Amino acid sequence: MDDLRLDLPSEVLEHLRRGHFGDGALGGPGIAAVEAFLGVITTSGPDSEADFTGPQYWVRRQWPDPTLATGDALRVVDEPTPGIFETVPATNLFELPATSGGPATHLLQPGMVVLVLGIEMQKVEPGRQYILAVPVGPVVVSIGSPRTAGGEYDGHIMTGAATGVPPAGMSSGPACVVEYLPEAGGSLHQLAAGTYRAGSVIGVETDGTPIVAVDGGVPLGTAQYQVYQMTSGTTAGWDWVRAH
Repeated sequence: MDDLRLDLPSEVLEHLRRGHFGDGALGGPGIAAVEAFLGVITTSGPDSEADFTGPQYWVRRQWPDPTLATGDALRVVDEPTPGIFETVPATNLFELPATSGGPATHLLQPGMVVLVLGIEMQKVEPGRQYILAVPVGPVVVSIGSPRTAGGEYDGHIMTGAATGVPPAGMSSGPACVVEYLPEAGGSLHQLAAGTYRAGSVIGVETDGTPIVAVDGGVPLGTAQYQVYQMTSGTTAGWDWVRAH
């Protein structure tokens, strides 16, 4: 049996670069996709480097579990091939800042399995870049202290997998700004500190703090009720006013 080739022949790379991604003839870098592999998000680099704070992540190479049987859902194990660089930095395209140098988020959770694409970029150092394309889904936030503007609160994004009704099984994660849409444009702050809401990341402040928008509805983990006070009554009925 021939030896397993883990690299692509130079003529294949050249074909990919010229035929599919441009040859850089106008001064721009030619780009070729050279590898794709499974990975898992981790919080440190190969030499114990600290985690990133923006759209970059440390990703440890993975391999489909060899014990998988027909019909099993995908499971992964650490890359078993000797000599393969095990952990690489990868950029999530969905979390890149809208403008160069602007703030970006870092919301993918450790342990998440991702598909990583490695590309060669001619005339750019380092030549090989690793990218992800993972959308940031809905998040659960804890409500903190109200801010000056109506509908704005300090908060934290909850991390980890829920084991029941959120926030069961989750932990308090990065700080965020909560925008409660029913109060937007007013002066009210009706959300109670210590309650939880589901929402979506809609942007970031200039210092990189995520902004999470939440809508109306019952706070997670609570029951909804209203208190009314009777103001007057007649034989035909009663007048009521909502008590705050």
